[in-house]
Amino acid sequence: MLVKAILPLLLSTALSAPAAAAVMAFDALPNGFLNTAPYTEDGITVSGDGLDLGFFNTPGRLHLDDSGTSFTDLARFTTGDRFNAISFEVVSFGTEFSVFPCNVGIGEICSPTDDTPYDNVLVQGTRGGATVAEESFSSGPNGSSSVHVLSGAFRDLDGLIITSIGPLAFPNGAFCGAPCGHFELDEVTLNAVPAPAALLLLSSGIFLLGGAGWLHRRASA
Repeated sequence: MLVKAILPLLLSTALSAPAAAAVMAFDALPNGFLNTAPYTEDGITVSGDGLDLGFFNTPGRLHLDDSGTSFTDLARFTTGDRFNAISFEVVSFGTEFSVFPCNVGIGEICSPTDDTPYDNVLVQGTRGGATVAEESFSSGPNGSSSVHVLSGAFRDLDGLIITSIGPLAFPNGAFCGAPCGHFELDEVTLNAVPAPAALLLLSSGIFLLGGAGWLHRRASA
């Protein structure tokens, strides 16, 4: 009876055990023009594509460009173990993708007011070398910031890749600056997958309860 009464409590406690959260705030991130090495903070490591990996004007943010500069266009986050990707902050530098016809004379460049927004942030979750989750969105107008919360598909990952991308297809008469779009990252939040700890707690509890039951039967014999 004791085992039957306590086992559901152990199971509930194990499955509801809070996951350990890690947050990369880029507090000690080097200047982007001086660094290409991976950066580690709070158990999270971020690497780029071999180009400059660091901040641009504002310390404490990772800068990504899609083209035309020495800055990396992607950030790959790992922890050395499985994790759930929760959210990250995006600070936008705007997009510069324009489409003809413009409200100016023939041969003139489109004005900034003719810029057409596009999805310039690509997010991919990987597991075992394969992409298992993917979504994209626009970083928004220059100077805007937002916290992007990832969907439930970004769970049980071994890698999170955030990439600054240009327009996927250029219509006739379109042109783009270099970079077309760029943004900065902050407060990347990952949670450790809690399953191993939960199972260990549950199995330990069952072992102890089994021992208690054996002692109880022996004392009653």
